[in-house]
Parts: sequence; C-alpha cells; structure tokens
Amino acid sequence: MLHGSVADVVMLIERGLVKVAIAADDGRTTVLAYRGAGEVIGEMGVVGRGPRTATVVAGDRVRVRVIPASVFLSEVRNRPELAAGIMSAWLPGCVTRTGNVFSDR
Repeated sequence: MLHGSVADVVMLIERGLVKVAIAADDGRTTVLAYRGAGEVIGEMGVVGRGPRTATVVAGDRVRVRVIPASVFLSEVRNRPELAAGIMSAWLPGCVTRTGNVFSDR
C-alpha cells in the first residue's frame, strides 16, 4: 500500500508484521505504527473514500487476506460491532495526533 494510491481494498494481516509510515517533504520518514496478525490495514482510505494516507511496508514474511472495499463497507454497514471496533482502534491515534485541542479554553 502506497501513500496517495487508490484505497480499493482492506487487508487483514494473518501472519507477520508491517510498518505504517509517512514521508515528509524533506524525505524523512515517520513511523506511525506497526501492525501484526489479527489487525486490519487500509481501512482509513476505504472508509474515508479517499487515497491512502500512509505507506505500508512488510517487516518480514507477511500473509494477508485481501478484502475488496465494497465487501468491507457492506460489513461495516451491516455489523455495528465491526464499526465500533474500527472506531475504538482509531481513537487512541486520533488523540495522540491532535493532543488536547481544548487546552487553550
């Protein structure tokens, strides 16, 4: 998965480890997260219906299950517990990236 590419699939990691990273304009790379077996990658672009927001690179031998965007979105719509799980997984990262937005109030 490459930053800026079309988000047309979600991947469930069945084995291995991947690195999720973004590159700054000056060429430096920032690692956002590491994901392993049982975790999903590529969901942000699919749910947001936009391009990939990061690049994902295999850290070792990785096996994934590829889920087409249409199938993933259908499951999210039909299974509220899946949608809640995705939001729960996103929340810590959102808080970390935004910090305390109310600190000046």
